[in-house]
Amino acid sequence: MYQKTRSGVLRLSDQAIIPDDPDNRDWQEYLEWKAEGNEPLPIPQPSIESLITQKIAAIKAAADAAVEHILSEYPDVEKKTFLKQEMQAEQYIEWHEEGQQGEAPSVPSIQQFAEERGLTMIEQAYRVRRKAQYFDLVANAVSGQRNKLYDDLMAIKGDDSLTDEQKREAIDAIDPQSITCPPPPEQ
Repeated sequence: MYQKTRSGVLRLSDQAIIPDDPDNRDWQEYLEWKAEGNEPLPIPQPSIESLITQKIAAIKAAADAAVEHILSEYPDVEKKTFLKQEMQAEQYIEWHEEGQQGEAPSVPSIQQFAEERGLTMIEQAYRVRRKAQYFDLVANAVSGQRNKLYDDLMAIKGDDSLTDEQKREAIDAIDPQSITCPPPPEQ
């Protein structure tokens, strides 16, 4: 007795894996056995739990890739300053919008970026704010899409009205590549 595998068959009597190779003596014996009217057992189906675990990993990878596409434009050293830039930008914008009362806040990152780019401090602060708002939008959109796909998987898993084959088809139909980022705002 044999069972199909992706690259040949498994001989059940001794658990030998026999590759689909016409020069292999065991493969020739298998073909003779099959010529006698025998049929191998089908390739075993992975469990629903295993399929869900694999799909969750694919969804996570797709979400990470969608966000990485945006972040890949920035060097690692700059990414490490995003939070600091955002905090300083908000401090400076608040001071500016309140009529520049008192001494300007100390915002060395904003000041250095503005000088290097030839921008005013407020122009740089607003650019940082827009970038931070866009990153929040991307994070929320991608996370929402990822969570929706996860919820769909859990609904399939818990739907007792579906057969295992229907669950497999529904799980397969979930497309991790559907996760997308919103377009960046116009500058």
